[in-house]
This record gives sequence, C-alpha cells and structure tokens, in this order.
Amino acid sequence: MKKIKIEWKHLDIAGNTCARCADTGISVKETIKEIISEYQTQKIEIEFIETLLNADNLAESNLILINDIPLEEILTAAKIETDCSSCCSMLGKAVKCRAIEYDNKIYEHLTAELIKKGITETLNKKLQVLFLCSANSCRSQMAEGIAKHFFSDILEAYSAGVTPDTVNKNAIESMARIGIDISDHKSKHISEFSKKRFDFIITLCGNANDNCPYFPSNAERLHWGFDDPAKATGSNNEIELVFDKVRDEIKDKILEFFGRIKNEN
Repeated sequence: MKKIKIEWKHLDIAGNTCARCADTGISVKETIKEIISEYQTQKIEIEFIETLLNADNLAESNLILINDIPLEEILTAAKIETDCSSCCSMLGKAVKCRAIEYDNKIYEHLTAELIKKGITETLNKKLQVLFLCSANSCRSQMAEGIAKHFFSDILEAYSAGVTPDTVNKNAIESMARIGIDISDHKSKHISEFSKKRFDFIITLCGNANDNCPYFPSNAERLHWGFDDPAKATGSNNEIELVFDKVRDEIKDKILEFFGRIKNEN
C-alpha cells in the first residue's frame, strides 16, 4: 500500500491563523478529498497532520510537507519570503512569510493545484534505492544491475562504497551469464549521493570483518549480508561458481523483497 503523509505547518496565535495560511489550509483539505476520490480504486493510505507553530517558528509557517519533503522541493520550485500583512497584524510587527516561486509565478498561499501536483508526483515517483558495500566492485554492483533489470518500472537503483575500486571483471562476467550487462558500470564513492533522497539504503557486507559503510539519511535501512566473492580462491571455474552463488543469492533477495512491494502496490 502506498502511503502519503501530508503535514501542514502554520502560525497559530491564540487560535488565530493568518489569512494566507488559512487559504492554504482550505487548499490542502480540498486536495485530499480530490486525491481520495481519484485514487479510490488503488491502495493508498493518506495521513494528514496539522502542526501549529508559534512566533518562534515563523520561518516554518505555511509549509506543506509530503512524506516529509517540502512541497517546493518536490516541484523543484524556489522557497522565498514575502511581506505578510496578516501576520504583521497578529504579531504587531513587520513579518515576512514563506512563499514559493514556481513557473515564474509567486504563490503566497499554496493552491490546491500545486498541492495536488506535489501529491501526484509523489505517488508516481519511483523508489530510490542505494546498494552499499565496501569497495562497490562486486556485490553492490550486481545488486544494482539486478534491481534495474527486473524492477525498472518501480525503482531507480544506485550503488556506491566507502573505498571504491574498479568493477570486478568476474562480477561483470557472472552477470552476463544471466543476461544482465554491467560492463559500463563505474565504482562510486558514497559522497556522490550525499544530497540525494533515498527510500531504501541496503548494505550488502557479509560479516564483521567487512567495512560496511554508513550513509546518513532518513531512508529505511536494511542489511542483507552476503559473502564477498572477490575473496574466492582456486581455479577459474571454482571462482566463477562462487560469484554465481553470491549473484543468485542477491537476485533471490531482490526478487522476493521488491516483488512483494510491487504486488502490494
């Protein structure tokens, strides 16, 4: 089931709300009714939260968050501040309030059209998934390739590591044996994704001896432990078998986990 959390933050002084915040509130509630009606045949859970702010939190006033992301960020709009006569009257001083600039127009109250667009884009947005392991040369690279191959309709997959190296040729060959080409993949440092929002961050290190990376994010974190095939020794055939075994374990986990999410939605 898809979940949409809509939070409206606005100034409240002794039960009074400024005029433009009040207009935004009307827009929010109208939009929620429209979305519920349009998506009634789909599995969507909508949570609405109204957060009242005092004068100390004025910079957050008239803010719409959809799944904890500011509306202006979802719309790739600019956050600005404009003079607010209503708040000025309530607080007895000159006040600048939050507004957004979108498509060359300034919106001092957030319209139902803008809020609906933000909700719709959130509902239709693909899951953002980051696979991590220490060197981003084997396990996370294979996971990225498998996730893209089987679930490109519901997710965008990435991979990275803390000590990036070249993509292991045995990993490339192992993936090719199941018809997935990762020969153009590059090993990447996790810092490349420091500003990107993810829904899932999945570490693939096998045991305590692995340097499993930490990535600061509000994403859901999962740990799927797999042995490092790069440590395999023996003949070429024996090494291939180890890579194929780990590849298949990763594939089975991805098919089970994201297959369930796809079916639920």
